[in-house]
Amino acid sequence: MVSKIIKGVRRGYTLHSFGVSYITILSSLLNNKTISINIEGKQYTMNIRTAMYISEDLYNLKKAGWVIKHDTGDNLVLFRNKDIKLYGDSVFYADTLNEIFIKEIYKTNIKDKVVIDIGAYFGESAIYFALQGAKKVIALEPDDYSYKLALRNIKENKLSNKITLLNKAIAPSHGILDYYRTSSAATSSTDYEQMIRKGEVITKKQVEGITLDDIINQEGEIGLLKMDCEGCEYSVLNSFSGFDKVDKIILEYHNDLQNLPSLLKSHGFKLAIKKERGRLGILRGEKD
Repeated sequence: MVSKIIKGVRRGYTLHSFGVSYITILSSLLNNKTISINIEGKQYTMNIRTAMYISEDLYNLKKAGWVIKHDTGDNLVLFRNKDIKLYGDSVFYADTLNEIFIKEIYKTNIKDKVVIDIGAYFGESAIYFALQGAKKVIALEPDDYSYKLALRNIKENKLSNKITLLNKAIAPSHGILDYYRTSSAATSSTDYEQMIRKGEVITKKQVEGITLDDIINQEGEIGLLKMDCEGCEYSVLNSFSGFDKVDKIILEYHNDLQNLPSLLKSHGFKLAIKKERGRLGILRGEKD
């Protein structure tokens, strides 16, 4: 409870740094109102709790030396520091960048290792792994829009020689499968039963699927398997036979842990689990 209060105060403070008064914050929280805030010259209207979270993400990025600018030509938002240049579709991309580059949720020793990145989104995690010294990153992103933006980000950062980006979905078996698209690729999935935002699906299309075993058989030993595929982790890992070739796994689970801990432990992984909100959390596995 104390931790929640402290976080709430900090988020209120960071929102206040965007010019919102504490009276407005309190009134909006009590009355469940939306709020309008100006972020780098562009007006955004959102619910107050979302505004508090996003303002903290932006505050943390700026504090770490990131610059945020709207690219009106492509209707994108540019996030950059002295080493990295990343385009996102809105300021809400700050949430993902804060997790990866500030909180470093995927931090582990991968120097000179091969990394498989399932759920590449706009390429940010693949770029993070490449900058952390990975020998090679094989990244998969089935969403066409996200794939194109990830390709642009990888090229902008001159990392095409280290990152292989595939416009495919990881799946339990070969072939064509359905991809359920919400308003954002960040909450879309190929596994309708396990995805947590079924009610927000707006389109369904078919994508090409490739198995994890296919990639492992081609690449050999894998230093890290990263997964953030909005629910596909259960069917993919339960059909996977190459655990002996993977040193570490870091994944975001989306529909509670289910059998993932027992499955990974049975293959020699020592686990660390961090529950986040609702049914989501981060599971880290490393061989002894």
